[in-house]
Amino acid sequence: MKLWELAFFDGGVYCVEHHYGTTRMEARCGVTHRLKRQVKFEVVRVVDESEVTA
Repeated sequence: MKLWELAFFDGGVYCVEHHYGTTRMEARCGVTHRLKRQVKFEVVRVVDESEVTA
């Protein structure tokens, strides 16, 4: 899995969150499911690509 940095505006506040996911869409889903609405992401980038073992 990759660690993604997601940046977006929420009610006029600039928010930055980090989520794990294999793809960009999987990482973005963590934010949209929590907020229960569509989000326009300003930044979506990979921070760490190291392998995670469970």
